[in-house]
Amino acid sequence: MIGRLRFPFRERTASAVLHEDGRWQCPEVPSLVRVLDTLYSPRRDGLLADDHHARRHLYEAARWLKGTVEDGSNAGRN
Repeated sequence: MIGRLRFPFRERTASAVLHEDGRWQCPEVPSLVRVLDTLYSPRRDGLLADDHHARRHLYEAARWLKGTVEDGSNAGRN
């Protein structure tokens, strides 16, 4: 897992996970996965998931969803 983001959704909090393969997973809002994969996946830019630039997509998605990032090293950073 590259990181997890939490965001407000229907008066509660949902989460989305960016995996090492550059794909997103979001059990609470499955329709969001396609959008995240299209707009905020390291694969879109041809980056490997272990590249430090891949984490940028996690923060961009969090900003778009008005959420926070939980990735172990920078938990809570937007």
